[in-house]
Amino acid sequence: MRLELIPPGSARHALLPILLLADDVAPSYVDDGDLWAFGDDEGPVAGAVVTIGSAEEATVELRNVAVREEHQGRGVGRAMVLAVLDALSSQGWRRAVVGTGTADPTTYVFYQRCGFRPHHVERDVFTPENGYDPAKLREDNGLTHLDKLWFDQEL
Repeated sequence: MRLELIPPGSARHALLPILLLADDVAPSYVDDGDLWAFGDDEGPVAGAVVTIGSAEEATVELRNVAVREEHQGRGVGRAMVLAVLDALSSQGWRRAVVGTGTADPTTYVFYQRCGFRPHHVERDVFTPENGYDPAKLREDNGLTHLDKLWFDQEL
């Protein structure tokens, strides 16, 4: 599989259905930062990552990490995140951060398997005031996302 930077414009907007799998407010930042598409030449994009950097801190955030449902559970997400982290390191970024909701432990186990470590919790992120629909944030385990757990790693 290969990693490709997608320029701002219609090509990014075509990937919104993938990004929406991970974040309902993805349309608000799809044109910000860099959008990385992961896949092969023979089929549709398997996953995408939006990264937004802060030059003064040499820190880049993985704002959205999403894998098409048919590719989930096959190692595509981990391979994609590791490829993005490698590319970011090559660009000179020194630290990567990623935040995720606290209601689904599989997600934060995933990030730890990608080398991230827990950093801090940000309370009351996933609220209607921030553009989130609480009905869409309820997990099968009965918990609803409200707080965001942040992870980081040195590149």
